[in-house]
Amino acid sequence: MTEPASGTARPRDPDWLAADPASAQVLDRRYDYYRVLRSNAPVHLAESVGGSRLCLITRHHEVAAAFVDPGLVRDYGVPRYAGPPRPATRGSDFGSVIADWMVYRDAPDHPRLRAPIYRTLKRLAAAIPVQLRPIVSREVERVREAGRTDLVDGLAYVVPARVVCDLVGIPCADLGPFRRWMHGISAALEQPGSARAWDAGDGVVDQLVAILTGLVHRARRGHGTPFLRGVVDLATGVRGIEDRELVANLVLFLFAGHETTRNLIANTFHCLLRHPEQMRMLCRRPELVRSSVEEVLRFESPVQVTYRGTIADHRLGGVSIPARTRVALVMGSANRDESVFADPDRFDVQRPRVPHLAFGHRSHFCPGAGVARHEAILCVHEMLRRCERLELVGAPAWRPSLTYRALDRLEVEAC
Repeated sequence: MTEPASGTARPRDPDWLAADPASAQVLDRRYDYYRVLRSNAPVHLAESVGGSRLCLITRHHEVAAAFVDPGLVRDYGVPRYAGPPRPATRGSDFGSVIADWMVYRDAPDHPRLRAPIYRTLKRLAAAIPVQLRPIVSREVERVREAGRTDLVDGLAYVVPARVVCDLVGIPCADLGPFRRWMHGISAALEQPGSARAWDAGDGVVDQLVAILTGLVHRARRGHGTPFLRGVVDLATGVRGIEDRELVANLVLFLFAGHETTRNLIANTFHCLLRHPEQMRMLCRRPELVRSSVEEVLRFESPVQVTYRGTIADHRLGGVSIPARTRVALVMGSANRDESVFADPDRFDVQRPRVPHLAFGHRSHFCPGAGVARHEAILCVHEMLRRCERLELVGAPAWRPSLTYRALDRLEVEAC
């Protein structure tokens, strides 16, 4: 998929209101689609998404409320296999592992599973940027030395991969295995009807569960990284966290900590390269780098949608949502809500700090948000410091995904 059109012309509302949210028509011009829904149907029931019902919530107020609405359950958002029958796996089952992820669990399980990772990252907040700096410096220098390179496959992929592996204690001199793991998880999550993708997902989680189980046992004996020892110590002290749940959420930490940050880094450079006057401003005023990353989180949210579901008829924003409906909380739309953000379709690195929802809301705020921010900020600082020139080469390629705002390719020339 090539670069989406950025024009301001709006299609007729009835066309958008009848569109499949996962169609190429919508994904190519998602922000026009979101705008029409916010104006005409902020709580919108779409009937044709993969043959099932999906309710899209698009305004900031309603999305923020939905994050903490007890009538919308996370368990209903768990991706489930929907393809032809498969033989039972002899090892770890992909579906069982992701069902233990905190992002798919409601209270009281969600805070119980979130606490060890969140509290450990908070305790290590001062040390983590020091750990990140040499990783980022090395990878930015490789971009400069390469001259022409794909910034997605290089910097945006490699930095968060090395960071999460270093934090957990997985050797990462060769990122080949890590790439296979992340690709396998992503493919299975996005292809619930593919037996082949879910068979590969079984194989991936079987490997990761074995590796992480061994690292957890070592951490209990006092070995391993400060992050892993901290998580294991806190998990031992939190009532009811089983090893199965702990390991599953370490798999989530690797995947989400990489996928979201990869998208954030790539989207940051894409926004700056598409708005060279903003890049020049950062060169003159590097103190704006931090606010530029916040603006990217708002303007091109790495995760566009998170999911909930209804187990009974539910009313939100004046609309009745039937029982057993999957509900999409569209953060990518909420972050361009005209009632909250002035001139929301303009990218502005000087925008005052605003309440974007890119990392979630309240108790459902991403525990790794601080690490992701630090990685993106350091990447921009290092690129501005080391490269005299950075230019786009050719058209970027976007992944066709409703859930993520993710580049597959971003060719640049650096020197």
